[in-house]
Amino acid sequence: MVGAFQRIPMVMPATDILMSAQRKSRNVPPTKGIQNIAKRERNKGAKQLDALMKELSVPLRTYTENFPRRRDLHPYERSLIELTFGEGYYEKVLGRVDALRKKITSVGKQHASVCAKSLTKREAEERLTEGRKELEEVFQRGQNAIEDLINVAKALRSMPVVDPHIPTLCLVGSPNVGKSSLVRILSTGKPEVCSYPFTTRGILMGHIVSNHERFQVTDTPGLLTRHDGQSDFPY
Repeated sequence: MVGAFQRIPMVMPATDILMSAQRKSRNVPPTKGIQNIAKRERNKGAKQLDALMKELSVPLRTYTENFPRRRDLHPYERSLIELTFGEGYYEKVLGRVDALRKKITSVGKQHASVCAKSLTKREAEERLTEGRKELEEVFQRGQNAIEDLINVAKALRSMPVVDPHIPTLCLVGSPNVGKSSLVRILSTGKPEVCSYPFTTRGILMGHIVSNHERFQVTDTPGLLTRHDGQSDFPY
């Protein structure tokens, strides 16, 4: 079934995830009823570190679990991913996001455990500060993976949706030979048309209705002949 790209989750920018996590975790209070100052402070510190860890890692888990696995996609959508990003890039980005999630979880649990063993109020405060700093640094070092995932999501949502049950015409050929002009004339598609080659840089769709029958037409980037004699996309 096609249409998986329209169901992928929205990805928050890394800065927004971090700011939200910082704000929410700082508002976590200690467990009620703890009278001892040192115990109350270490309880609060451990809970805030645990909250920061979860607020940073849960969105990442949501992304990795809800972006479609390529093996589950329709062959057409798998081909779009490969043509758009190159072999393996999609999986690599998701893998980097998941690796960041695992690192945050590991660091967060470690610091929360250390903070929970503090003997004094001052020690608990220091452990909380240290834990916050390292968690935030780990997240910031890995935030490029999130930005890459945002770009992947934008590209996927802009992909054309094809109904495999409707006859499809795919226009393939050299650059600047009129493929896009033909799509504009014959179908509902409105690809950009210019007098220079490589105007079309993605796959665009249009529809044609003739004698009460509906057809899909696909405009594609121009093909080049490589030095080895094979044709390939310009990107």
